[in-house]
Amino acid sequence: MFDRKSKKQPAPPVSNPEVNPRRTTASTPSTGRSVEPMPDPPLRGSPAQQTSALNPNISVEGNLSFHGTLVVNCKVQGSIVSEGRLVIGSSAVVDADVTAGTIEISGKVKGDVTAQTSVKINTGAEVVGDIETPTISMEEGVAFEGRCTRPVVQEVVEPLEDSQDTVRSDDEETDGVKQGVEEEVGEEQEEKQPQEA
Repeated sequence: MFDRKSKKQPAPPVSNPEVNPRRTTASTPSTGRSVEPMPDPPLRGSPAQQTSALNPNISVEGNLSFHGTLVVNCKVQGSIVSEGRLVIGSSAVVDADVTAGTIEISGKVKGDVTAQTSVKINTGAEVVGDIETPTISMEEGVAFEGRCTRPVVQEVVEPLEDSQDTVRSDDEETDGVKQGVEEEVGEEQEEKQPQEA
């Protein structure tokens, strides 16, 4: 039933090293039909959940943008822009304007920092530049030189619906007060005139 003498032959080596064996087509021996390989598995999590890292042996010069979370532990010159989360590690030296959703700084940053949600500056961090964020926290031992401001929030004013109530403007109220004062002054002058005569 089983022939122990026959051995499996190893697959022939790939003759062209540039060809990815997963991307080639093959035929099945039983049906002779061509079979496509399975595609590479998708990255797990949404882009907002993915974390990328720039290690100390990397140097970035120019505009850097990303999705999700980026951990920077290297030298960056230029600008960093994202709506995601930016973590500037303790070994990072960033000479760039930084804009992100949330920012956590443990390294050195020279440039303006703008966060949509919050900025956290950890012990040992150095920041030279202006910070604009709704919420900021700084631990003891932080070196910070610059201004810290909150973004200007523009309120949306909804138009009033037509109603039976009368609404007076400030000018109308002021005119009414002026008119009342003039009447009082006029009455006082009339009272004084008969006494003078």
